[in-house]
Amino acid sequence: MSKNKYYVYEWYVVDTGEVFYVGKGCRRRAGNIACRNSYFKDMYYSHDCSYRIVERFSSEDAAFKREIELIKFYRENSDFRLTNIQDGGEGCNGVIFAKAVVQLSLSGKYIKEYKSILEAESETGVNNSSIAKCCKNTPKYKSAGRFMWQYKDDYEAGESKKFSNDRDNGKPVIQLDLKNNFLNEYPSVYAAAKSIGTYTNHIFDNCLKKTKQANGYVWVYKKDYSPTIDYTYNNEKASQKVEMFNSEWIHLASFKSISEASRYISDGKDSRKTIRVACENGALIKGKYRFKFKC
Repeated sequence: MSKNKYYVYEWYVVDTGEVFYVGKGCRRRAGNIACRNSYFKDMYYSHDCSYRIVERFSSEDAAFKREIELIKFYRENSDFRLTNIQDGGEGCNGVIFAKAVVQLSLSGKYIKEYKSILEAESETGVNNSSIAKCCKNTPKYKSAGRFMWQYKDDYEAGESKKFSNDRDNGKPVIQLDLKNNFLNEYPSVYAAAKSIGTYTNHIFDNCLKKTKQANGYVWVYKKDYSPTIDYTYNNEKASQKVEMFNSEWIHLASFKSISEASRYISDGKDSRKTIRVACENGALIKGKYRFKFKC
């Protein structure tokens, strides 16, 4: 990759040379009209427009500074109708990428300072948009990449942050097998997910009783767990008994589950859904079978 990967560019009207937008970018940003404000798009769609690279930089901060200088120059020394809403040094949606940020642990301990959000992304691999949302205290963005983030100005002003995950908050969880046998205890959902190699949301949802099991286990928050409670996994639909009849409703056979009935009539084809529907509406299957759930 080129050392001078950052640049400042201008959009202008081909017929008159009037510059109507100044920006900072890298890669293909200059020619991309996505994430443009309505004033820019009005000019773009109503005139014959093009763009040019003004200057290249190895430093992103230097590119941002040049962008700010150029916007100020055109506003003070020309009659150009700049469509820039901001004074420069910002990205899409007003995110101030050139503003210094501080990286903190989830306990609020200082880790490192970065000159910009993009520098933080480059060194940590954490998405710049997520970092920006943390810095702006956007709801549901309390952390990014398992770190907390603050603009340096806010950090130095003493605006302390403390991570709090409403779903987890370090709550211990109990792992059971599907037959209610105790297997393990973990200090948090994150620790459990890491141990068995799954996503935290799977365990969260099971702890909150949104699902019956997760990854072949039953999960219970320790505070909700009691050895006297039966948490045995029971898939009622899969194990519901069914009766099979002929077209005249003469009883032919009984099955322990829809799956067993499906294997009997389908020659390897999965007919569970068809049988379930037939149990509910009495429909004829294959022109000769009817089914009912056993009461």
